Amino acid sequence: SASSRAYQERKKARLEPQGPVIAPNMPESLPCRFTTMEGVPIGPTLDLPSLATTDKLENLVNQLVAAEDEEHDAVPYAFYIGGREVVGQSVAEVVTALGLSTETSLTITCQPLAVFRVRPVNGAARLSPATATLCCMCRIPQTDTGSRRGQDCSVLGRCVVHSKVHVPRPQAPRALHRMVSRWAPLRLERQDGRDSLVGPEDWQGRRFASEGPQAVGDLLDVGANAPNSKCERLASASKDKTIKVWNVRTGRVEFSLCGHTDSVEALRWGGVGLLYSASRDRTIKVWGVEDMGVEGKEAGKLVRTLSGHGHRVNSLALSCESVCRTGPFDHTAAHFPDSESAASRAQERYNTCGGGKVAEVERLVSGSDDFSLFLWTPSESKQPVARMTGHQGLVNDIAFSPDGRFVASASFDKKVKLWDGRSGVFVATLTGHVGPVYKVAWAMDSRLLVSASKDSTIKLWDTRDPKTAKHTLPGHADEVYALDWAPNGAQVASGSKDRTIKIWRN
Repeated sequence: SASSRAYQERKKARLEPQGPVIAPNMPESLPCRFTTMEGVPIGPTLDLPSLATTDKLENLVNQLVAAEDEEHDAVPYAFYIGGREVVGQSVAEVVTALGLSTETSLTITCQPLAVFRVRPVNGAARLSPATATLCCMCRIPQTDTGSRRGQDCSVLGRCVVHSKVHVPRPQAPRALHRMVSRWAPLRLERQDGRDSLVGPEDWQGRRFASEGPQAVGDLLDVGANAPNSKCERLASASKDKTIKVWNVRTGRVEFSLCGHTDSVEALRWGGVGLLYSASRDRTIKVWGVEDMGVEGKEAGKLVRTLSGHGHRVNSLALSCESVCRTGPFDHTAAHFPDSESAASRAQERYNTCGGGKVAEVERLVSGSDDFSLFLWTPSESKQPVARMTGHQGLVNDIAFSPDGRFVASASFDKKVKLWDGRSGVFVATLTGHVGPVYKVAWAMDSRLLVSASKDSTIKLWDTRDPKTAKHTLPGHADEVYALDWAPNGAQVASGSKDRTIKIWRN
């Protein structure tokens, strides 16, 4: 019948691959100019084929840069048109989708990407150091000036879910709920003619006096490139609604931050003298922790409060977090003769972590039990850049890619979502887990991502093809709560409710 033939034709049309959507009056070439992330032009305005893809754009930009700098080596680039990244499309498709004019010069922004590649992990070695559930884990680089640089060691926070671990030491907090060991790199400093480590080792060997019996909620060490380059500060968030900033060398409280009206859930220490805290009171507070010499920005003062979430804020992620974590150390395995040169290199890496030659504004993403995320520029404004919706469950974890291009969010809806790190625009949904996703972690090249779930598996994803997982890593016998990718890219560490740690490598 006619209706049956029409149905078969519609079905055939759906199954046939669709060609690119391009405006019918699209010219064969478009006037374009390339710029850096700061808006500095790269070469002159050119007539670019409208069907040019990212590969052709990358070759052209490398040629233009090499014409100005003879020592330039070819590097991969990401390209943005009208704030939208060009991924798997031609210039004509993006121009059509955004409705841009073809009569004026088109600006294409270029961001250099990592020149190294991290190999995917697929095998594991088992460790069994715990007698209780492993909930937190972080891989940290050995950053001393000896031969061990570039290696990694693990710092593990241990707790029992929905319970308390009682600490018998009289000067320790009476109860410990959760310890998030996102430590800065270990640093070797010379004090009184002797070498000493400042960082996790000091925490492990020192007890900090608590003023009350409330449980500690979150611990975070300052990054090596923060204004306080000595890395002597540690911030702790508590159920008593306060934040304490400690000196890890003396073990004393430098100052306390009060202002939240409920338990403080997460902390992030930025690179411009600011500390960010998230609370059950549905707010994020921005604190000044370095005396900037400006009224209202003294150490220990509240800078601004960010509001918008409808439920508790449980996670934070910073665009500069990877650089704050690794300080001066990168894939080049450079050695530094003294702490001053290391601090200078760390500041340089911080300034260029956004892909440009000068420091860009820190971006913060907050995740909440209201199923949404907010993108902020907290050092400049209390108004959000974007509200990111799409999850159908509580947001458990969020993480910026090391180059700041993407944000990954894990949720109880069994999905991981990718978002644009600058605009907050939705990019892709990673589906495959059959249980809530608890943690996500990025490789240092920002191309690979791992996720840990209640289904006892870890999945490896490639951002260039996010439709299906590249590998599924089974092995744990219960829910996987802790996950991190080593800064050197060689290993992934995971911790589970089955009381084991697994180190995954290629």
